Amino acid sequence: MDSEDVKQAVMERLARSMPRFRYAACRGRFRDYIGTIVLREIIRFQSRSYNCLTAPFDNERFSESRRAPDTRVDDTWETEWADHHLRLAMDHIRDTCSPKSISIFSHLLDGHDIESAARRFGMSIDSIHKVKQRLKKRLRDRIAFQVRSEEAGDEIAKLTE
Repeated sequence: MDSEDVKQAVMERLARSMPRFRYAACRGRFRDYIGTIVLREIIRFQSRSYNCLTAPFDNERFSESRRAPDTRVDDTWETEWADHHLRLAMDHIRDTCSPKSISIFSHLLDGHDIESAARRFGMSIDSIHKVKQRLKKRLRDRIAFQVRSEEAGDEIAKLTE
């Protein structure tokens, strides 16, 4: 699948639909709406590719793919959403924590153990544990804040209907 083609089609569809879009919380989350648009464009792209390769068009195959979307797409969508929030939170943490703490945390995220971090940064094992715990908590708190803000945005949109 050519992801650039799908991306372009999604952006075009959003550009056309956003002027008349009205959020309704009873219909679901905004990110689910976007996910549905992406899924439909992927199905359209796949059906065009499938159409070019086979004749005649297998309407049953296309109809089935629309009725029962591949759960891998949903899993991929959720993973990308979680990764997005992790990236945003890490950017925030980098901006608000000391460079040394970030270096220690990155060293640990790269798979190094506490002892090697203590040696590398000339700190006690207890100090490295504290840095790790403090940054993990800040990261968790920041992600929770981002998700709450995203959902509050949905609520604000609902109130402005």
